[in-house]
Amino acid sequence: MAAFDWQQFLTLAEELHTSQIINLPKEASERSAISRAYYAAFHAALDFAEDKGYNPKFTGDDHADVREYIDQISTDISTDLGRLHKSRCNADYDNRLETEPARMAAKALATAKRIITQIEILTQFQ
Repeated sequence: MAAFDWQQFLTLAEELHTSQIINLPKEASERSAISRAYYAAFHAALDFAEDKGYNPKFTGDDHADVREYIDQISTDISTDLGRLHKSRCNADYDNRLETEPARMAAKALATAKRIITQIEILTQFQ
């Protein structure tokens, strides 16, 4: 079986965010889009870090550890990934969000795309 393409999560996130399906719960879709966008970016970062020598624990610690490892290479990616992780946690765990979910989802998608693009650029030049 082929390895899962984590970028499919970004595609799913975009679909959830832009969906016009009437019976689809909008806030749940936006929250799910934030979560999927984060995981698309996180797995791009994890794969990149592993290629550079990072040894994942395959526990929740990897979320912070990957950011710390990548911070040595790019503080921009690390910072963006940290902010996206915070948004993902808010979307997944908070009953009430301080920011409108559609705005959060749009920002999460833009951040995830930026992270993935920066990683692709670094991969080409390193």
